[in-house]
Amino acid sequence: VNGLIVVDPGESIPAAQAVKAAFNAHLDNIFDRKPVKAIIYTHEHDCHIHGASVFAGERTEIIAHEDLMSSLFDEWYGQIYPSRVEGGLKMAGVIFQNDPGWYAGYVLTGKNILGPSGFLPPTRTVKDELKTTIAGVQLHLIPVAGETKDILLVWLPQKRVLIEIGVLYEAFPALTTMRGSGQRNPLDYVNTLKVCRSLNPEHLVALHGPNPVTSGAGNVRQYLTNFSDAIQFLHDQTVHYLNQGLTPGEIMDELVLPPHLASSPYLQETYGSKEWDIYHIFRYYRGYYSGEVRDLFPQSPLSEAQMSAELAGGVDALASKAESARVAGKLE
Repeated sequence: VNGLIVVDPGESIPAAQAVKAAFNAHLDNIFDRKPVKAIIYTHEHDCHIHGASVFAGERTEIIAHEDLMSSLFDEWYGQIYPSRVEGGLKMAGVIFQNDPGWYAGYVLTGKNILGPSGFLPPTRTVKDELKTTIAGVQLHLIPVAGETKDILLVWLPQKRVLIEIGVLYEAFPALTTMRGSGQRNPLDYVNTLKVCRSLNPEHLVALHGPNPVTSGAGNVRQYLTNFSDAIQFLHDQTVHYLNQGLTPGEIMDELVLPPHLASSPYLQETYGSKEWDIYHIFRYYRGYYSGEVRDLFPQSPLSEAQMSAELAGGVDALASKAESARVAGKLE
């Protein structure tokens, strides 16, 4: 092999420098001995693209889905950029990262190494499946959708290795996020996971989660199938109940996951949530209105607070009940 391929160069220049140094230390200065022939972005999320300049040389190809630049702008740098930043900071617990003794980030990522961006725009984009050879490695780059609309599956047919980022991870699927990402089609996830299964990979690199690599064709297939089934079940049951006139909250009370999915250690609600996904699927198809008169005209926080106080017997009575709940540790 006469060169290297880097898939997803990391969240910042300092992060990429740390990764490069670690590879050099363990692999006899491999980045000094071999040029990086290509950098592949699997999708536009910021923890995957901002370290490119650390690895790139003058002749390095930067390969991405043809929609990466437009998706990146829409998701992060458009007219609601300040809101996206606020949501991202809250979701990842970034404001707590200066405290070395505590990290509030979610389960899918370790502590980020923050710093300036080394993002480089693509020099080659992929619209349809691309079969190519780079640095002696056969690659199939397959455009799909899931968390974003610009995902590339990286399939190594000779090694039976699938690098899949942006659809599947070791937690319950999150069809929506705290940070306020755009509307996601739930069935895009399912269709992409079907594509993944059709390749029959022996090794799966999913990156996010405590166990980023899964080996064994049977293990990989079960992982992909359970994740897909969880989304399909939530989708189909939510659609079934909304067609019967139920609200998202009522659907939450009706919908129970099959035991083999609920008990799977790879489908615990450490990132996504069954309740969040029900609301997302409902709103994806129906918008904000639940079908109940009470939800036709949304109330302001002040109006809701005033009505709650009245129902509780007045402001003083409500304050007393709130204090009692606090003392009892009932903070939800």
